[in-house]
Amino acid sequence: MDQPASPSSFVHDGRRYLPVRATSIDHCRLPMDLFLRNGPAGEPTLYRSAGIEFTPQDAARLAENEAEILYIPAQQHGVYRSMIGQRLARLITCPGPAATRAREVRVSCAGLIEDLLASPGQAEAAQAVAEVGAQLARWASADAEGFSQLLDMSVHDFYTATHMVNVAAGCGLLLRAIRPNDRALLPLIVQGGLLHDVGKRGVPETILTKTGRLDPEEWQAIRRHPRIGFEELRAVSGLDPVVLEMARDHHERLDGHGYPNEVSGEKISFAARLCAVVDVYDALTSSRPYRKPLSPVAALGVMAEGVGTHFDPGILTAWCGVVQGLIARDPSRAPVAGEAPQKLTLDSFIQHFERAAPPASGADRRRHPRFKYNTLLKASFQSLGRPCPVRVGEEFPVIALDLGQSGLRIRMPWPPALGDTMTVELPRKGGGAIRQHARVVRVTVNPDGSAHVGLQYEAGAKPATRAA
Repeated sequence: MDQPASPSSFVHDGRRYLPVRATSIDHCRLPMDLFLRNGPAGEPTLYRSAGIEFTPQDAARLAENEAEILYIPAQQHGVYRSMIGQRLARLITCPGPAATRAREVRVSCAGLIEDLLASPGQAEAAQAVAEVGAQLARWASADAEGFSQLLDMSVHDFYTATHMVNVAAGCGLLLRAIRPNDRALLPLIVQGGLLHDVGKRGVPETILTKTGRLDPEEWQAIRRHPRIGFEELRAVSGLDPVVLEMARDHHERLDGHGYPNEVSGEKISFAARLCAVVDVYDALTSSRPYRKPLSPVAALGVMAEGVGTHFDPGILTAWCGVVQGLIARDPSRAPVAGEAPQKLTLDSFIQHFERAAPPASGADRRRHPRFKYNTLLKASFQSLGRPCPVRVGEEFPVIALDLGQSGLRIRMPWPPALGDTMTVELPRKGGGAIRQHARVVRVTVNPDGSAHVGLQYEAGAKPATRAA
């Protein structure tokens, strides 16, 4: 898929015009003038004036002619923002299928964000988006299932406006999973998601869509966007510090190797750590000019390699639960995309995966055959021989590589100590999970610092074959 072209404003005869998508216009008596433009250098042509009905037939003709973008005089954009706000309020509260309403809400929110991105220095545009965030938070509190449909888990393009809507929805769902009763933080988290990438306005489209490796200057342009967004939002009256932190710090990492300020650990706010998880997830599951999207499960598997280094272990574990819960309630929300590992139990994966090849040395001392697994599991330490990024009892995701009746092999972001004890959750066939207690009996450190870890089930624990 090609990434949609980002619409931009222009000036003609001293008058500034800002772009809006045709799909964001209500079928109503127009409160503002609408213009068309023939090509990037064309003059604006009046399409419909204020006071004229914009009908479904008008919308259909525009779609037939691939006229996706209309333009509004800058001085009339306050009326447009008001119209979008009223439309969102109706969509959120009106009856009808939640998925259908969510699609229309997504389009309207993306329209407001595009308006914001095309309106540098206009505080009113950022305030309008923030107010929408408050509306969405009220929706999340009143109708969590309906709100969950706002997260687009289908195969979709990575486009700044739609990405910001997806991150807002994901951040809201994630906060409700971690702090279900924190209604004061919820609107701020959703607002922060809607505004977190506003600094990308200053990054040229050629860099955002480049298929090859970025050169040093292009990479610096990418690294600057969080700070640019933070500075712009800091000038907007009424925005909470939580929103500003999400814009500035959503690319920081726990190990201090993020950007723009290379802060680490607890110096990164809870809100920014939460935003970082959803931001990366949506990037992985969306189509980019240089790669195909990953399925939700495959994306979680990739992200598991960053637990404790890139991502907060508790937040990532909670996000895995959110995504897996959404898929369990509606499997159609997880289409296969890219190279996706399958989440299968032992009995079912034997039919689809070949037996793991024995070591070339012939020194495999396993009593039982192992089978390739390649899926995401929850794990927690019961005892630790040395400090590591998680505490005893704290859940974190790992990637299971293969398993058998007496043990399994997992990939972790860091090497544990021999003799450490762990609990892993293996999925049951048909739902649920079984907890297996195991001991670390083999550790191989990889060049990138991650480790392949051999686990042997503790005596008395049920074998994995009974999980099905």
